[in-house]
Amino acid sequence: MNYYEQLVKRMNQSMKAHPRSAMAMDMGSFEIIAKAPNFRILAGRLQRSKNAGRSVIFQKPGEKVTWIL
Repeated sequence: MNYYEQLVKRMNQSMKAHPRSAMAMDMGSFEIIAKAPNFRILAGRLQRSKNAGRSVIFQKPGEKVTWIL
């Protein structure tokens, strides 16, 4: 399995565990480094995180929609 497939798999697992939450995942270890109910609150939490520069941010606001920033 390549890197992109692993990333998408871990993101899907996180979205199933925390539906409709905005999350930031470390791109190297695939661990969730911040979670919040929306992007504004997540941004505040990421400012305090030392791993914020190596993260992918995503949210699943609805069943058929996924946002990856």
